[in-house]
Amino acid sequence: MTSKDMSRLRTCLSLTHLELYFPRSSTEEWDLFLGTHLPFLGAHCVSLSSLKLSPCEKSAVSLRVIVDILVCLPSLSAFQLEGQSCRIIEAEIPLSQSSPPCLQTLNIEVKHGADILFAWFLSLAVGLQIKSLTLLDPEDWDNPTTDSLVSYFQRFGGRLEFLAIWPHRASFNEPSGILKYTTSLRHLKLYCQPVSSVLTMLSALPSSNLFTLAIELNVDLDEGRVDTVSNMDRVPYALIDEALAHPRFHSLKSFSLGEYGGGAHAPRSLLTQKAKALMPLAKARRILHRYHA
Repeated sequence: MTSKDMSRLRTCLSLTHLELYFPRSSTEEWDLFLGTHLPFLGAHCVSLSSLKLSPCEKSAVSLRVIVDILVCLPSLSAFQLEGQSCRIIEAEIPLSQSSPPCLQTLNIEVKHGADILFAWFLSLAVGLQIKSLTLLDPEDWDNPTTDSLVSYFQRFGGRLEFLAIWPHRASFNEPSGILKYTTSLRHLKLYCQPVSSVLTMLSALPSSNLFTLAIELNVDLDEGRVDTVSNMDRVPYALIDEALAHPRFHSLKSFSLGEYGGGAHAPRSLLTQKAKALMPLAKARRILHRYHA
């Protein structure tokens, strides 16, 4: 994306969705580039409601870049930062920055630094109205800085209707667990590691309005068929079936279970016919469905 490209966008008055990919460049170049063009983009493209930012691999995204996007584009209802090998870094942000008024969908897929963004969210005078959150930031769950993530869920978790998250198991073995604050969830996608954590997570869910539940397990399976005896012994199908029979899941219409892919390996569904036979209660409710990434 060049300055000439950004200038041309000002003529796209009906633009509703924009994807920006940045080749390798310094954080300062990002700040200057977007700081120059975002105010004009926000003034001319008033219908822009969705923006996806894709940094190059192993790059750093300044918090200021993200804040500038959210503040300069007031009509933005969906923002996605997709760079699983990049990180968000600290930046000085004026305390007077206002809350993004329309933002409802947030997708943050980075290697490190989501806690920095959520700390800024918590500093805003007016709380966000985010209803859909995707948060893939596995490294941060091991750090003390997760306090900002936990605090965000404590304050605003009850507003979420959709959540896709890769939480470290420590977040659920301690009182700082976050799922207990998501009282209004309708749709949930969980990435579980280790396999044993899935039962802890299911017991932590408070919402009785959950409509769909998808779980992706980071389980070490043998190559070949998923439903070999050896592979099936590594997944607690019967215990999951028992957990799903709890009254909190009475509204559940769809449950899917997959093996974490990682890299170029696509996730595989773990709910084969043999597996379904080990989950008679859920099978009788007809809620077992093939996993799709």
